Amino acid sequence: MPKKSIVVSSRAATALPLLIIITAVVSPSMGAAALAKAINPNVPIVIVGETHTFIPILQDEINSIPDLKKLGFTHIGIEMPVFLQPFIDNLKPGIISQKKFAAKVYDRFLEETSQADKCTIDLIEAAKSQNIKVAAIDSPKETYQRLFAAMQIAGYLPPTDHPLYYVFKNFRHLEKLPNLPASPKEAQAAVWKIRVNDRSKDMAQNIAGILKSQPDAKIIVFVGTFHAAPSAATSTNKEVENSIENLGIKNYLGKLNITNVQMLIYQNTGNLQLIEIH
Repeated sequence: MPKKSIVVSSRAATALPLLIIITAVVSPSMGAAALAKAINPNVPIVIVGETHTFIPILQDEINSIPDLKKLGFTHIGIEMPVFLQPFIDNLKPGIISQKKFAAKVYDRFLEETSQADKCTIDLIEAAKSQNIKVAAIDSPKETYQRLFAAMQIAGYLPPTDHPLYYVFKNFRHLEKLPNLPASPKEAQAAVWKIRVNDRSKDMAQNIAGILKSQPDAKIIVFVGTFHAAPSAATSTNKEVENSIENLGIKNYLGKLNITNVQMLIYQNTGNLQLIEIH
């Protein structure tokens, strides 16, 4: 186990704030202990930034579930729209249940589901086996409807290519939603704002909702890095990106007077590391 060290580096090189602390290096020899050792046990909310498709990260999170239970976590928040919560609640261990989940949530056969999506199913089942509640904390349908409508106006990839489009395949007339962008350029900015800030704000509000209903809850959330670390967000349109400040979940929680929050980011720089951002 390496000693904790402070790393000062170029923001341009890391796309993260200047001051970061390496709290753990994730390696096969460390196993599930890496995430647990990086967590401050006295903090009720931990935000973990991940790369959704990087399997070693996802497997480390799954393997960490028993340690998270020992640390007293009652909830795991995942970046899944809130309207899919019933499917999470109904998922029970077993291949039949997994197949139904894949069909309903990912709109495909389990065998055709990506390895990352299978890891999400494994994470949910592992958490349930430890009696930890899994909460969908991503945006409601209204946010995603606005996102798809703005994407159409902006001329971005056809909505049918979007991983979540199947949720809305029975929706029609998105162009009739109120207050839509008037031009493709405005729509490009709207897409970036919705994807980054609106969804991060929704996630913060959903986390706050858990705490309001269960004040003693201890929550760890696994989200994309740009929802966790504001400066880590990137866009293919730099003009749009530079015009919109990315606030991140922690900042939105602060606006809700929730400040006792730890933020950890998985970063792969040769060795997979967990860094704490202050």
